[in-house]
Amino acid sequence: MAKNWQHPLATSSAAVLFLLAPSSPAQTTVLDEDFNGAQFPPPMWSEQNNGVSVGWEHRDPGEAFHADFFGANDNRLIGPAMDLSGLTEVALHGQHGQLFAIYRDRNEIEVSLDGGLTFEWVHSISDPGDGLGLALEVDLGAYAGAGSVHLSFRYVGDYANEWSMDWVVVDDQPAQIPAYWPNLPTAFVTMDGYCERFDGLAAGLPAHMASNSVDEESRQADSDGWCNFGQQAACIHSYSGLSALEMGLNPATTNYHQIANSIIIGLDGSGASNWDLEMRVLQMGEELNADDGLFVSLDGESWIPVISNWAHMTGGVSKVGKWQKVTCDLGTVNADLSGQFYLAVCQADDFPYNSQDGVVIDDLCIGGDVVALRFSIAGLVAGELARLEVTGLDPLAFTTILVSLIGPGPTQTLYGTADVGYPYHTLAYVDANTAGEVRIQAPVPPWTSGMMVWGQAVEIVNFETRFSNAVAEAVQ
Repeated sequence: MAKNWQHPLATSSAAVLFLLAPSSPAQTTVLDEDFNGAQFPPPMWSEQNNGVSVGWEHRDPGEAFHADFFGANDNRLIGPAMDLSGLTEVALHGQHGQLFAIYRDRNEIEVSLDGGLTFEWVHSISDPGDGLGLALEVDLGAYAGAGSVHLSFRYVGDYANEWSMDWVVVDDQPAQIPAYWPNLPTAFVTMDGYCERFDGLAAGLPAHMASNSVDEESRQADSDGWCNFGQQAACIHSYSGLSALEMGLNPATTNYHQIANSIIIGLDGSGASNWDLEMRVLQMGEELNADDGLFVSLDGESWIPVISNWAHMTGGVSKVGKWQKVTCDLGTVNADLSGQFYLAVCQADDFPYNSQDGVVIDDLCIGGDVVALRFSIAGLVAGELARLEVTGLDPLAFTTILVSLIGPGPTQTLYGTADVGYPYHTLAYVDANTAGEVRIQAPVPPWTSGMMVWGQAVEIVNFETRFSNAVAEAVQ
């Protein structure tokens, strides 16, 4: 398996964070190791090596280093016993490096309370990009007060990544964990009837909006981000008007690494009666990432997913490069949105925008006349007629309903990616009435008693398709 080599320092300078010291002087430092000494492992440190390779070793200038050896490596570098008794706050601060991070299996921080006989997982390295001097901040507060604690840096992988530790400090200062999205709006606008078409924003965002482009691991600002609504360059794509929200890696960069982008909108749901959201989305070959989709937050710190996977929600590979209408119901979110909250439109990528990757959002509207596409099944009784209902259709649309006895999807269909299993049955095409509704009856075979049925409706208008919610019901 060949790897494309890139110098570790060839990452965005904003993503390479040199954390020189805690924000305030530590009262108690229980571990401080820079790996500059001649002895390796350093005094009082040890290794657990499964014998496949030499494991952890010293590398100049002053690093503990694990190469990408062939074979099933599972090796620990274990620190000295730390006395955390009397401490109420404990954290690990440090710097580490990654090369070939895309091939990483497991790089983990562990803790042992029994002298290295057993270990507890604490933290996994998830930095998708290469670099040196990457900040490592881990909260160890759960172990405050313990009398003997050993840290472990565990490498698991077979010709995977290279991992280096440059500096390790454990003290009583809190972990300096950056905000997930550093920039938040400073104002909130009425949600009901809100519509954002992303035009006229190039000169600056209003107070109820904020943009972010960050390295996905460090969450530090990254200039290679492409969160463009006309302020970085004229938009390449738009559904209406001159601009839209384009997200991905900068089209001009050759520094391929994982970037996370977001536009965050401050909304006020007070008095709202319609929580339906509608937007137009175009994707150019997206793959699933944890930062993809719509999220809401009450405090700007904890984010709750509403919908995710841009490729799936727009119909999958058959709909690449085609605008699709996407709707959802914010009222189904497990959070009280009846006051002020944040709505984040997010995407992560490791390839230049408009080059087999990227996503575009336009005409995002909430409440008002927006109606989400909904599908429901009633009377699902073996040997009888079930009642199937689709609401929220475009009055000019026709719809079909996909049903399966196999399980949930995803399944690639003529209409895009559906949430029903294969094989599936396609019910007859039905025109929507003037209210945007379809109601039909379908016979339920007698032999299906006790079985599960999965179903989903598809709206079709001209050459554009939209999927409803998926339904899973048991036959009575």
